Amino acid sequence: MKKTTGKNVSVFLLGVLLVFSLFSGVSVEGRTGESLQYDLSGAWGGYLELQGARLRIIFNLTKTGAGTYTATLDSPDQGAKGIPVSSVLIDGDSIHIEVAVANGRFSAFHDHSNSVLDGTWFQSGMILPLVLSKDIDMPSDKKPQDPVSPYPYREEEIVFRNEDAGIDLAGTLTIPENSGVFPAVVLISGSGPQDRNEEVLGHRPFLVISDHLTRKGIAVLRYDDRGVGGSSGDFSAATSVDFAGDARSAIEYLRSRGEIDRSAIGLVGHSEGGLIAPMIASQKTNVSYIILLGGPGLNGGDILLLQSELIFMASGFEQDLVDRLMEQKRLEHSIILGENNSALAKEKMIEASSAFLSSYTQDELVKIGYKPGIIEQRADIYLTSWFRFFMSYDPAPAISRLSCSVLALWGEKDLQVPPVENISAIRKALEAGGNSDYQLKVFPGLNHLFQHCDSGSPSEYASIAETFSPEVLDFISSWILEKTGDTKH
Repeated sequence: MKKTTGKNVSVFLLGVLLVFSLFSGVSVEGRTGESLQYDLSGAWGGYLELQGARLRIIFNLTKTGAGTYTATLDSPDQGAKGIPVSSVLIDGDSIHIEVAVANGRFSAFHDHSNSVLDGTWFQSGMILPLVLSKDIDMPSDKKPQDPVSPYPYREEEIVFRNEDAGIDLAGTLTIPENSGVFPAVVLISGSGPQDRNEEVLGHRPFLVISDHLTRKGIAVLRYDDRGVGGSSGDFSAATSVDFAGDARSAIEYLRSRGEIDRSAIGLVGHSEGGLIAPMIASQKTNVSYIILLGGPGLNGGDILLLQSELIFMASGFEQDLVDRLMEQKRLEHSIILGENNSALAKEKMIEASSAFLSSYTQDELVKIGYKPGIIEQRADIYLTSWFRFFMSYDPAPAISRLSCSVLALWGEKDLQVPPVENISAIRKALEAGGNSDYQLKVFPGLNHLFQHCDSGSPSEYASIAETFSPEVLDFISSWILEKTGDTKH
């Protein structure tokens, strides 16, 4: 479920993929050594190849009056632009660009005859070829379902405050043009630092959902996660409980608006957002209904084991390799859940994972994406407060306390929150609490992002043109309007 974000095809690459979105929107002047006789100003683009996924990388170089260069980095497929470059060093025909905030470095030779920067990207133990060109045909950031202005509704940039956390959250409120008051939803993103559009690999699902719902007469509030975009706060120190507090503050903001029907406010949560929505609604905080999109009914540890095995199999790994990888993951999980001392837990995880390496052939190490240093980085990720909480949190008690209307939807080919096991757990929890006002539905042929797909593997996400199934969009809006009695819009 960790937006693992289409990025985790192997046990070793979890969380290592270019975490640039944490650092967007900042420009830092780079330092330059001896200048090349050629002007390198402009946008230099290329692709990083990772486990079958192609990620666009763009360095924006600007020459100053003194002959030095400033630079920023864009990673469009991860929704990150203006990433600060800490230094640009030029020595003869060589160029070295440091990106300290991402623990990354690009070193290249300027091939004048082909007008390319032929080099290598280094990041957190990964060493990947990267060739940049000014002439490369980079696909447009725009997806077919992205709405085009002018919109037939009002759009307002807003800021609301989470008083308990002492942070401000920036977002966008879209309101139908008609007069009167409207039902409204708060969109709650999945895990990982997300902007208000929940941008992932070039797709902006929350932008598409917001546009559709508002055209149907439903107001929508979407916002940047704490520490992302225009929102203050520290994302890295937060857990799902903290994110639930942010969403509660969004509800209170909607209740302060005169255009909103205070009796018809709901939550729409995707992935981890589908875990957070029941947390809030189970506490009777003026929530009329919730919609869970690929939401979990099992605890995070079980989710990750299911997810990993399905993704390994979808990647074509032999059963023997899958079995050994799963044995490794189960051991790692037992360490995370059983050792509270993070320093000791890290030592145990590194020792256990290193021991498993001896059972893999060189071909298998290549197949699973092993790189030096990744074991240590994975251990650091696994032992964060967020990950420890996610691993142990069981959503069933909160779901069993829900008294509002519940709609839970999955894609049949969702490999990140597999539908069969999670439907069973959510149904059991709802029935245990005596809530009969629910609907659980699986849409054929869709993945975790609700795209029509082939295998459902996260490696497909970026290459699919569709952002979000129109059939699911229609189902969601019809259900909300039926529940709120607002079918006149």
